[in-house]
Amino acid sequence: MDGEVVKDTKIAVISDVHGNYQALLAVMNDIQKKGISYIICLGDIIGKGVNSRKCIDLIRSKCNVVLMGNVDDRFCDDPEKFRDDAEEYQRIKYYQSLLTKEDIDFFHNLPLFTEFYLSGNLVRLFHSSMNDPYPTLTNYELDFRKKYDLFCPDNVHSKEVADIVVYGHIHYHFLEKIYGKTLMNCGSVGCSGCAVLEDGYNSMKEISNAHYLVLQGNLNDRENAPIGFQFESIPYDKETEIEDSDRFHNVYSGYRELLEKGHYPDLDDIMKKFSEDGYQIFHQNEN
Repeated sequence: MDGEVVKDTKIAVISDVHGNYQALLAVMNDIQKKGISYIICLGDIIGKGVNSRKCIDLIRSKCNVVLMGNVDDRFCDDPEKFRDDAEEYQRIKYYQSLLTKEDIDFFHNLPLFTEFYLSGNLVRLFHSSMNDPYPTLTNYELDFRKKYDLFCPDNVHSKEVADIVVYGHIHYHFLEKIYGKTLMNCGSVGCSGCAVLEDGYNSMKEISNAHYLVLQGNLNDRENAPIGFQFESIPYDKETEIEDSDRFHNVYSGYRELLEKGHYPDLDDIMKKFSEDGYQIFHQNEN
C-alpha cells in the first residue's frame, strides 16, 4: 500500500468469513453502499460453513489484500498428518473436499501481515499475530506484555513499533487503548460470537450479525491528521446459509447454534477460565 498520499480514505477490514457466503455477501453489499473501494481480509475464509468456494471467489474479486488465517493454513495442509486424530482427519478431509487445487495454492501463498501509514499512524494488520496465524489473544488477557508484543516488529520484515494493530481470529470486535496505542479486533463476518454468555442474560440481536471494521484517514501520510474507527454490524440471511449447511451435511454440527446465538461449543471452558483468572461471573440463579 506504499505510494502517494490519498486523503480521507476509507478502508474496510474483514475477517473470519468461515464459509458463510450469505454473511459475506451482506457485508460486501454494505461496503459498496458506503462507497468503500479498498478492502483488506485478515483470513479464515473457509471452514465451519459449506460455501468455501463462493466465499473464495468473492474475496478474490473484491479484496485488495488477503492475509492467511489459521484455518486457511490448517485445512489446506496434508490430511495424512492428522491420521492419528480421526475426528480432525475427517474434518480436514471434508473441508478440503470443498476446495480446488487452485484454492489450496492460493492459501499457501498468502502473506501473514500487512502495514501502512494512516494519518501519521503505523497500522499493522494480521490474523492473530505478525508471524503466526494460530495464537489466541483476547481483550480479557491479564498479561499486558502479551498485548504489547502485538505492536512489536519482527525486525526482519518490519522494524517499527506499530501505533495501531488490527487483528481477527477471536470472532468479536473491540477497541482498547494500551501504552498509548490502539488495539482493535475487526470481528467476524461469518460466525460472530461472544466470549461471555450466560443463560437468562443474553441478547443475540446484534452479536450474531456479520461484523467488520472501517478505518478512515489519510493513507500513506506520516503527518498527524484525523483518523476514524467504525465498527459495523450487518444482519444477513441466516436461514439460507443454514439450509445450505444442512443440504451439504456439514460436519460442524453446531453451525446453526453458532449463527443464531453466537454460541461456541467450548464456551463453558472459556467461562471457567475467566473465573479462575479472577473475573466475577454472575449466573441466572444468583440474587
